[in-house]
This record gives sequence, structure tokens and C-alpha cells, in this order.
Amino acid sequence: MKRNFGFSTAVLLACACWPASRAHAQFPPLGDDRTNSLGQFEFVVNPAFQAAVTNFPGWNSTTSRLWSPVLFDSSTTMGRSSPFLSGSATDKAGAPVGTAGTVVADASFQLVPRGFRPPAGTREVHTELRALDLSGGGLAVRAGTNAPNQRKSVGSANSLSGSGLPANDFPAQGFFDVFIELDLPGLGTLSNSTPLVLLSSNLTAFPPRAIYVAGNASAVALLFETNNPSVGANAGDIFGFLLVAGQGVSMDSNDLPTFQTNVQSQAELPVLPQYQTWAPGLSVIPVITSINTSFGYSTIQGQGAARQVYVLETTTNLTAGNWAQAGSVLANTSGNFGTTFGPSSARYMFFRVRSQ
Repeated sequence: MKRNFGFSTAVLLACACWPASRAHAQFPPLGDDRTNSLGQFEFVVNPAFQAAVTNFPGWNSTTSRLWSPVLFDSSTTMGRSSPFLSGSATDKAGAPVGTAGTVVADASFQLVPRGFRPPAGTREVHTELRALDLSGGGLAVRAGTNAPNQRKSVGSANSLSGSGLPANDFPAQGFFDVFIELDLPGLGTLSNSTPLVLLSSNLTAFPPRAIYVAGNASAVALLFETNNPSVGANAGDIFGFLLVAGQGVSMDSNDLPTFQTNVQSQAELPVLPQYQTWAPGLSVIPVITSINTSFGYSTIQGQGAARQVYVLETTTNLTAGNWAQAGSVLANTSGNFGTTFGPSSARYMFFRVRSQ
């Protein structure tokens, strides 16, 4: 049973939003938005460190998962640029964001969720999660200026209208690549080197009133920032993975039931196969571990979840993206799978694997 000690990772491209009075209005000029935030998260914990969290209120020894309490921040600050057109010189070179003037360009984004690269000519703003300081129950999650050792948490928001008209800027969609510092009692500070992608697909105003959820393709590793001899951890060790994450922007204690219901209903992000034994029932993302070619035949080996059927796809042109199904394969009881494809006379052949 999911309780209010939770930090929830989210399903790709999922979000919950509420209409605001400024829908079908235009993006405001450069500036900052300061508002309240709620936050909640769920992790799977490395078995090596599970003994250190058994007394946490959100620890579930049956599922080997840890939920944070609902956290609160009264002064979340988000910067935004003046509007511009996607694909323009400003988009590529970078636009000053917020009163801090942080220059954010397309190249600033480490991860962009699927569906969040708008067509050329779409109205857009670049953004920065300038300050985040969520806390509650002895835990704290910080980003932006409150996490000075981390990278800037930048993002983008674009109109869902293809008209290019300012009057149709909203509704919009947006995301942030978020780099956090997470304080856990007795464990020290954890951080992520791969950004936590937080997204919403229905923004109706700035600041938005929306629940941003995780949009990563796989769970996000949380690493110890420093050595912690009391739990046998070295700097860089993986404490665990974020499985669910939710940030309720422009929300407060009155919104708790709606916020928790939404966050705790999100699907967990999948883990890589080597971590599937850390907890029961984890979703696993399949990977190809090797490809060997001989006389036009390609032998593919991979790893996923035990007894799961996977679909192998192939293409000769990554740019065109014309992926064709090459067959399916059943993983064995250890999650390993293999198959041979061919013959093919193509000079180059690319493969990928997905769940059926």
C-alpha cells in the first residue's frame, strides 16, 4: 500500500493539470515565476544500504521500496525567456532566461523527452528551475541555486498550437532536466549525474498549476556525494534509483489529496537488467549486450526480464528511422536472450529491442 511517505517516478509523457484562467493567452516576456511546490518520490534501494533505511517511515520491507513524505517549498523559482520561434537563431544560439540571465540553448539540454521537440516555427520559451528547496519529515530535495554543486536545471516550454500566433501560446507543454541534491537522515547527501526529466503536457499559464512527472526512459540513479563509513558507502556508490517523481507546481496543503493520488498512480520507471534483483516486481528495460556478424548473418545477445518476450527491430538508416520488425525472442529464466538475423547484403545494419 502506498502511503504519504512517497516520492513517485512517473510514466513517460504523463501529467495532471487543471485549467487556468489564462488558457489561450500568450507567453509573457522574460521574467521569473515564484510559487509554491509539493514534491513526492519513490526509490528502490541498493540491498547494500537497505539496513540503513529500515527505520524510515516510508520503508516497505516487503517491496524493498522507499517513499518520501510529501515535501513542500514555499518559494520555488522558475525563470523563462522571452518567446521565440523553434528552429530560429535564438533557439540555437541560446536565449537569456529569467532575471539571472542564464543563457539556455537547445544544446543545453542533456535529455529531451519524446514529443518535446516542436516543429520549426512553433512558439517557444526556454526555462530554468532556478531555485527549489523541498523539505519535510527530515528529508530535503534541492535544485538550482539551492544545490550549488549540481548543474543548472534548464528546460523548455512550447505552444501546442501550430499557428505561430501569440494569442494561441497556451495550452503548452514543458520539461526540465533537473539535477538534485537529496538529504536523507543518517545517510548524507545524494545526487544524480543523469538528469531527472520532469514534464507536463498541458500548461495553461506561467507559473503553471500542474503536476510535473518523470519522463525518463529508465530509472535515475542516486549517488553518494561523499564517503559515509557508517553505512559502508563510498562517494559515487549508487544508493538507489528514483522510480517515481512528482512535483506539484502552484500547489499547497489544500491540494494534498489530488497531488498524492496522481503521483502514487504513476507507473514506475524501468531499471536496467543488472538491477532487477534489488526488489520484487521491478519493470526492466531490455538491452542488447553484443552483436556478432559473419557472412551476412548477425547474432544478437541481450538481457531483460525472465521469461519476457521481446521484439527485435532493424534498420539500415538511422536518420530515416524506418525500423522494421525482424522477429521476437523469449528471454530465459535468467533474463538472457539471443537470436540470429539474416542473411543481409546491407553494408550497415542497426538493431534495437523493445518489450512486446
